[in-house]
Amino acid sequence: MSSQTPFLDHFLEGIGSRHTRRAYRSDLIDFLDFHAGDPSESQIAEVTKQDVRAYVRSLQSDGKSVSTQRRRLSALRRLFDWLLDRGIVEGNPARACRVDVSPPAEVSDRSRDHTSPVLSKAEVETLVRATDDAGESAVRDRALILTVLYGALRRAEVAAMNVEHVRPLGRHWVIDLPSGDGWSGAYVKVPETVVDAIEATRSRYGIDEGALWRSL
Repeated sequence: MSSQTPFLDHFLEGIGSRHTRRAYRSDLIDFLDFHAGDPSESQIAEVTKQDVRAYVRSLQSDGKSVSTQRRRLSALRRLFDWLLDRGIVEGNPARACRVDVSPPAEVSDRSRDHTSPVLSKAEVETLVRATDDAGESAVRDRALILTVLYGALRRAEVAAMNVEHVRPLGRHWVIDLPSGDGWSGAYVKVPETVVDAIEATRSRYGIDEGALWRSL
């Protein structure tokens, strides 16, 4: 496909994370195959929000996880933002589409030191609902709460998180953990609920790389 759609290669060259490049290439190829096989830039320019919504519905019909739907929609948003900046398209049809994130069922009692309190489903939902009144920071705050609860992360670990530290590993998603003088190679698994919320944060605030938690 890359020989017939060089714009895709050019777009991916601007993404710093190797893991993200690989995931986005697969995601975008899947959309291009769904939409028109191997479209040219002129054909891509004709993609509408209805096309994107149809694609998301097809993912839902195929039983794809919310995390997968989120990631593929994020890839489309970034691609069309890139095309928009270059004057190839006049708008971003993927920005008009959303994937709903279901509330978490429960928080795992897994913790490295086993001293963190275990919250009930009702307590977690109360915390998450409290972010609804946070205004502009609501999406970020929701993701931050879920990351802390599900990952059982220490404050320093959360503060040091970059976009690249959230990555797929086999069938799971993980967050890479720092050591005292850098990144140790250790990681913690997190459920798709956390990844969905982080993807929503990146999309909402246009965070492509670097620090994940930013002042607004």
